[in-house]
Amino acid sequence: MICMKSGNQAKGVLLEDLDAKLDLLIEGQFALARQMDERFLAVDERFREVDYKFEIVFQDLKDLRSDIQLLRDENSNIRR
Repeated sequence: MICMKSGNQAKGVLLEDLDAKLDLLIEGQFALARQMDERFLAVDERFREVDYKFEIVFQDLKDLRSDIQLLRDENSNIRR
């Protein structure tokens, strides 16, 4: 009976050790998931900034094309 009791104690100790290690693993996974979420939010914000800047540049290009066309039209009227 003493051998079985010590065997059960050893199993109990191993199970506690395994449980503690699994807890650490789960905590690490939660921390990693939180960090990834933060990174994704930062990347999303950066893409929004870049998209906004592209919109401004494209609007400026459109305005420049408009101005160029207007100058061409005015220039062609002067030549006549």
